[in-house]
Amino acid sequence: MTTELTISRLPADRLDDAQLIRWSALQQANPELRSPYFRSEYTQAVAAVCEGIEVAIFEQHGETVGFLPYQRLRGNRAIPVGNMLTDYQGLICETDVQFDPNQFLRNCDLQAWDFNNLLASQSAFAASHVVRASAPYLDLSQGFDAFLADPQRAGSGRIKDILRRGRKLGREVGPLRLESPTTDQEVFETLLDWKREQYHRTQAPDVFRLSWPRPLLEQIFEAQSDEFAGVLSALYAGDRLVASAFGMRSGDVLHYWFIAYDPTLPSKYSPGHMLLLEIARTAEEQGIRRIDLSKGPEEYKRLFTSGEVEVAEGSVDRGAVSRFVKQGWIRTRERISNSMLYRPARATKRMMRSMRDRLPSASSANAQYLNTSLTTSAQPQARSHTNGDNTSSFSTESQRGSLESLE
Repeated sequence: MTTELTISRLPADRLDDAQLIRWSALQQANPELRSPYFRSEYTQAVAAVCEGIEVAIFEQHGETVGFLPYQRLRGNRAIPVGNMLTDYQGLICETDVQFDPNQFLRNCDLQAWDFNNLLASQSAFAASHVVRASAPYLDLSQGFDAFLADPQRAGSGRIKDILRRGRKLGREVGPLRLESPTTDQEVFETLLDWKREQYHRTQAPDVFRLSWPRPLLEQIFEAQSDEFAGVLSALYAGDRLVASAFGMRSGDVLHYWFIAYDPTLPSKYSPGHMLLLEIARTAEEQGIRRIDLSKGPEEYKRLFTSGEVEVAEGSVDRGAVSRFVKQGWIRTRERISNSMLYRPARATKRMMRSMRDRLPSASSANAQYLNTSLTTSAQPQARSHTNGDNTSSFSTESQRGSLESLE
């Protein structure tokens, strides 16, 4: 770190035009920041629906050299903007700016900043990494045919099998047709309904139980510029919508975000896989050269990946005890998830969640205990918007400062 580096903070909605232009220039100048998550428009979309969104501004020799968005929680703790919905996190800077992370905490009056998808290449935070993972992407810079010809896919029968299933879907249900991007509101609503049904069916945490994710997606759905846009894709078999996806785009990078398919359609057709293949097939004409996926164990990610970005989970914490506890928890969770105990543990947790959901009242002491015990990460506090009748258009279930949580 050099002594000339200064760090200040501003609420995200108070950045002026010159700062937003500088943010855009830094993001576009750094190839590692091609993801739409690093655009100021994403941070401002979250700030429109969540409280406590701030930006640390890094300056050197009178010039802004970096921006780091975060959300302030109670106790001056911070999490990434959008938290579990944000698949890439990091400092928006032209190069790998070196600084003391504790200076960031001190100057922003923070006790800690927790992260779960931080670019591992940003070396200033390296000492705070606890675990690392790989986030895959599809490299389409040489075209779809070159992507398919990659030895990893050319030697596998899975792609051929997916294409065969797609032809079967076309014969038995109707000719396949991709609409991407589409602004069809009905497709958007159907996707969210299917996604919630999927969460319920698989007993996965439903992010739309929280009050802010849906308004966030609606904000991004309406954003349409060359630098940042929501992208809704729809796959039809004849006139029947069979699969859809909602993501974000920045320049030539598409982030594949929320995906779902018609739950009444037999899985033998692999509509979700066909949707991704069709999006990749038409990527070149859309000016897309890379499709980002998030980290995760899903089989389709291993099948389609042609490159990876390393991301890290950890915490910058001024408290030695809390830092030790968090690091221990993350390592323990990783050991369990990689052990033979993982599946039994998840089965038990799902059973307990099902019991919790059947409790008659959320105000019950037992319900409150189970709800707290089954959640592991604080989530952003939703911003309250007031309509003309003085009622909130969406609100949290708890008082300001309290946080809803999901796994």
